[in-house]
Amino acid sequence: MKFVSVKPITLLRATTILFLGIVCGMQLGLYMYDYYDDGVADIQSLIIGVVMVLCALGFVILQYRSD
Repeated sequence: MKFVSVKPITLLRATTILFLGIVCGMQLGLYMYDYYDDGVADIQSLIIGVVMVLCALGFVILQYRSD
């Protein structure tokens, strides 16, 4: 059984991941507010939010993959 080496969690990495989560949540929250407020929401806002989430996930995966 092969064990995965784990990189240490530094304050910079944790803060960056937290910031990315907050920014992505704000973007998708703005889209949902527009959608549920009056039913008219710009699809571009949703696409930006989804791309931001995918970029954030890519950052997290690249930061914590094994050497």
